[in-house]
Amino acid sequence: YAYLRARGGDSDEPLLGRPAHSARATLSYARVSGLRASASAVYTGTTPVARTEAGTTERAGFLRFDLRVAQHLPHGFRVFAGIDNVLDEAPVDWPGFARRHIYAGLSWSGSGGGD
Repeated sequence: YAYLRARGGDSDEPLLGRPAHSARATLSYARVSGLRASASAVYTGTTPVARTEAGTTERAGFLRFDLRVAQHLPHGFRVFAGIDNVLDEAPVDWPGFARRHIYAGLSWSGSGGGD
């Protein structure tokens, strides 16, 4: 959990784009064979996004769930895949990047070690 009190200099108004509250909870599982999996819940609180003569406009808070799995391979390679925002929640007034993301990849660590 994180609390942020980001205020503007003389006005003492909340800085735009900075939520006061955010949190992350993660469950992880790892096997000796190099398989790792995790599930996370990520919360971003109400966020001020614009100022008008009537006051500050805020974007509602947002909770998303992410999944990731990775497998260590010989010679320092690792294959991984994941889904951010598993439920494909589309909160009102959030930018397009808040939608579901599916990814996969292969990485290499020259030392041959793990995470």
